This record gives sequence, structure tokens and C-alpha cells, in this order.
Amino acid sequence: MLHVDRSLQIPVKEQIKDGFRGLVARGLMKGGEPAPSIRALAVELKVNRNTVALALHELMLEGFLLPRPGGVSVISDAASLQARESVDLMRRRFSEAVALARRGGLNWEEIHEAMRAVRRKEP
Repeated sequence: MLHVDRSLQIPVKEQIKDGFRGLVARGLMKGGEPAPSIRALAVELKVNRNTVALALHELMLEGFLLPRPGGVSVISDAASLQARESVDLMRRRFSEAVALARRGGLNWEEIHEAMRAVRRKEP
């Protein structure tokens, strides 16, 4: 489901938030579906429960998750739109990074090799 890569300079909390956005953007989670519990997610990702709790709390503040009675959180109906906007932003940033790499002297094969290196790290 979600994955945390400790070799990245991106904080674990942000990776968790981005992971939820990605799941919704790809249609793997939908509005109204329950989010995993803090404990279950912490065990699955092998991270501190406080880190998971903070990530989920921030997603609630953003309106991505909605609290429900009994300590359950569900994906909001607005999450799909938020996730699509987040994916659009990632695409723009990726395009900017590729343009920067080209201006910096990298050729297309070097850019492709960098992308393959990242892909090899994926679970």
C-alpha cells in the first residue's frame, strides 16, 4: 500500500502524506473509505506511531481525511480533487527538474539512467 524510503531526504511524515495522495489519485482509495489505523500503518511502515499520527492529523487539517466516531478516519470526497492537483504539481516539478538537468548539461540518456536508478529503488 504505502512505502517509506529512508534514503530520501524527504521527511517520513511527508512521504506518508504523499503516499495517501498517490493512492487516491490512482483510484486505489476513494472518498468514504477508511484510512488504516495509526497503529497498523506504523507497524506496516516500520515507523514511529507519532510520525504516522502527525501525518494523518495534517491530512485532516487539509481536509483530505475526515474524523469519524471511534477514532476512525475516512478519505474525504474532496480528496480526489486534491490528489489530482497534487499529481499535476508533481508533473510540473518533474518537468522543471528535467529542463534544469538539460540546461545543466545532462543528455537524455543520462536523464533516463537517473530515472532507472530511482525505479530500481522502488519496492
